[in-house]
Amino acid sequence: MLTLLLFAGGCVKRRSALPPPVVRGPAYVELQPEWRVQVITPLLKSGGFLLKTTEQQESGNTITLRAGDEFLGYETAIYSVSKHPKEGVRVVLTEVAMNRDGQLTHPAKSFAPRLRMPKRMRHVRLLYSLKVSDADHGMAVLAARNLAALGELTTNVQARPETECRNSRESYCEWVPAGIAMRVEKRIGADWKPAN
Repeated sequence: MLTLLLFAGGCVKRRSALPPPVVRGPAYVELQPEWRVQVITPLLKSGGFLLKTTEQQESGNTITLRAGDEFLGYETAIYSVSKHPKEGVRVVLTEVAMNRDGQLTHPAKSFAPRLRMPKRMRHVRLLYSLKVSDADHGMAVLAARNLAALGELTTNVQARPETECRNSRESYCEWVPAGIAMRVEKRIGADWKPAN
């Protein structure tokens, strides 16, 4: 009987196409006053953001990755989140640090700016889009003039991420390119800790 089941299982028709992405939710962080967002962007020769490593070496709890000469450095941009006078929040770039070839500089502007929504957008969420597996994820910046519009945009992007991340007079959506890290932080005592 077991042989028959194994044989029958081997005859099952297999599909080569992957299933469409499935977004599980809600998985977002709504930015709050007094928080900050740290954006870390790699600086690569190719101009892209996704670093491909060439070698991996493990020693105890330490993993060493080699990037080759493609990796030039990285930028850390800090955006402060403050209370808007009417309602919601304002997000403003407050600091940029560029580490290139081990040399630290502080340019006035980010070379790859994020969180660029129009000033009329007062409510901001970072949407974590979990797709086929928990390891395959993306992030979008969602913003709107009011909470109702932000809720509608969130629902639409979660349901149809490939088509509904778009901008209008009432809302803003931008996918964060793979390779760029965004960390939402809040102050706890003298330190900044993850907010989520």
